[in-house]
Amino acid sequence: MKKLLLLLLLGSTYVYGQRGFTIEETVYGPGKFAPKTLTAPKWVNNSNAFSSLDSTFQNLIVRDAKDSWKAKEISNVTELKGL
Repeated sequence: MKKLLLLLLLGSTYVYGQRGFTIEETVYGPGKFAPKTLTAPKWVNNSNAFSSLDSTFQNLIVRDAKDSWKAKEISNVTELKGL
C-alpha cells in the first residue's frame, strides 16, 4: 500500500512537471515572481537593516527586520540640498 501511494505521488508530480507552457507563462511569467529592484542597497552595520534609494532616486529609505521590512524614509534630496 505504501509503495502504491509513493508511486502515485511521484507519478503525479512527474506528469505535472512535463506540461507545456503557454506563451503568456514563458514571456510574462518570470516577472511575476521576481523581486522588485532595489537601487543602491547597503547593509546597516550591527543591525538587521539595509538602506536603499526609492524608485524616484529622491528618498533614502531604510528597511528593518523589526518592522517586517517596511520602508521608512530617513532622508530626501531637499533636506540634503538645504545643508
